[in-house]
This record gives sequence, C-alpha cells and structure tokens, in this order.
Amino acid sequence: MANARGCNLPDELLYEADNHIWFQELPDGNVKLGMTTVATAMAGNLVAFTPKKVGRKVDAGKT
Repeated sequence: MANARGCNLPDELLYEADNHIWFQELPDGNVKLGMTTVATAMAGNLVAFTPKKVGRKVDAGKT
C-alpha cells in the first residue's frame, strides 16, 4: 500500500484525483466506486444519490 502525505492509497484502487473519486475493478467485470475522505468532508451530508442502471456503459470523462 502506497502512502502519500499521510494518506493510505490501497493498491487495488484507482483514483480520479480531480474529482476525489476512487474505483475498484471487481472480478465479475463491474466497477465499485466511492468518494475519498476529502470529498466526503467537502460534501457534508448527502441527501440523495442516483446511480446509473446496472450494466449501463459509462464513458470516461462523462457525467
């Protein structure tokens, strides 16, 4: 596990630093994503989240 400026960066995660999001490729081909601790702190309380439908293709750099 890498460490940068006191932050642990697990080897199995990929980061999109500009948006403070991490991705993990799962064995079944799906992708798990999450927000970094910094993003969570900046966001405050989340009141809604609408995920994409399962199986939908998402292009890099698109919302």
